[in-house]
Amino acid sequence: TSLAKLHHLEIVHRDIKSSNIMLDDNEQCYIIDFGTAKSTFYNKTILGTVPLPPEIVAAYSQQHTGFVTYDGAAADIYSFGLLLYEMLPKSSYQQLDINALPNTKQLLLAQAQSKAYLQVYIDQIFACLDPIPTKRPRANYLVAIFQSIPPTIEIKLCMSCEERERTVRFLPCQHKVMCEQCWQQWRTLNNTNVECIVCKKIVTIHTQDNCDATFFVQPK
Repeated sequence: TSLAKLHHLEIVHRDIKSSNIMLDDNEQCYIIDFGTAKSTFYNKTILGTVPLPPEIVAAYSQQHTGFVTYDGAAADIYSFGLLLYEMLPKSSYQQLDINALPNTKQLLLAQAQSKAYLQVYIDQIFACLDPIPTKRPRANYLVAIFQSIPPTIEIKLCMSCEERERTVRFLPCQHKVMCEQCWQQWRTLNNTNVECIVCKKIVTIHTQDNCDATFFVQPK
């Protein structure tokens, strides 16, 4: 919403990146460092952090031909898309290859580790990164889209690998603390008398359910 408010006032930041985003103790987000900001949408100055929007790269290469203007708000949205990509959980981080966006999108979808990955979220990242500035969404539209996403239950990660979602519930102790992969490794390592990693009770059977609670007493 901060970026939407800036653009509503016709102020462009021109250097949206992770190091210019701060969180307070209540996880409220703030944009900082307005040293490059300008009170107009259309700009001539070449500023920002790489990778730059393609129109700014083009403007830089055409400086010798005279003044070249670009939409600063659209450039902010492009940088916001890069920020969203950086924030999106991935099995391993790699620098975004702007020249391979379609392949990158499929890679993100293939690496989805939990229901926290929302198709709409990934779609908006790539909408922000559209090479044509006029096709990028406006900040107020993005606010409406993200606010329309229903709140999801907090994803609890496996207590062993701390990467994948918990899927296996131990019986009879009822603890749900591991993913399927770690459970298989744990069971193979211990052979017989496999213990719950929380309460140390012997696991006689394991199951899966839709409840995210670490401990759940099933109805009789």
